[in-house]
Formats: sequence, C-alpha cells, structure tokens
Amino acid sequence: MIARAPLLFALICLTAGPSAAEDAAPATEGGRYSLQEVRAGYLRLDRGSGEVSLCRERDRGWTCELIADDRIAYSDEIVRLERDNATLAKRVAALEARLDAIAGLADRPLEGDPPAVSRPPVAGDETAMDDDLDQALDVTERAMRRFLGMLRGIERDFRSDETAPQ
Repeated sequence: MIARAPLLFALICLTAGPSAAEDAAPATEGGRYSLQEVRAGYLRLDRGSGEVSLCRERDRGWTCELIADDRIAYSDEIVRLERDNATLAKRVAALEARLDAIAGLADRPLEGDPPAVSRPPVAGDETAMDDDLDQALDVTERAMRRFLGMLRGIERDFRSDETAPQ
C-alpha cells in the first residue's frame, strides 16, 4: 500500500483541477507533459506514456525521478498468469484424453473371457432383476461351497499329520 501511495497521490493531484502554479508553469514539448505542484516539488505526467515523475530542485538544479508504477508489475503478472493458465489447460486436456483412453481399455473384455451378456434392467421389470439376482447368488453359493470344501481338505490334512507317528 505504501508503494502505491505516491501513484494515488499523483492521480488525485492531477484530477483535482488546475491550480495557479500549473497555469504559471509553461507547457513543455508541445503539451506532452503536465505539471502539478505538490509539497515536495512538481509531479510531471507524461501524457504519451502515462509515466509520473517527481521533479524537485536540488543543489545542482532540477531533477525528475520516475515514481514506481505498479501497473507495469500488474500487467506482467497478468501476462504470466494467462500463460500459466493456457499451459495448465493444455495439460488438463491431455490428462483427460489419457483418462478416456484408460477407461476405454477398462471397458474392453479381457482375452479369453466369454462375452458378457447382460441387458440393463428396465424400470418395472422386477422379473429380470430377480433373475439377475438369482444368478448372482447361485454363482456366489458355488464359490462358497468350493472354498469350504478346500478348507475341509486342509483340515483333514492337518489331522492326518497330527495322528501320523513321528
């Protein structure tokens, strides 16, 4: 905020209206510069570039120092952010394309898998949903029976090992 104070002060002084000092100051370079008296000297506005300078009388004569302009820094930051945004947008698009390709691979059946025959359930078609549920339960029941049979076989093997003479 302190860095912007001179610029804000300069703008306020320039818009405040003509003063007696401004009327007395000669127009330089065909009116390119506008001078406004302030406590520390004169503010000089370059109407061509928009730069504001503080002019003061020193030991060796008058000197003008450019007042820091935050507009340039903001403009540079905006350009940098726009460039970063464009780069990120391209990266997001590339990642989305890769994700779509991966999703397409996941939808393909594996080699050797029988093609899945399924139809989407239709609202109000409880019979089809019941059939699908019965089929899923049958597959689960068969898998559980095989698993329990394997456990019984392992249990028998352990018992025979315990009863065998050592």
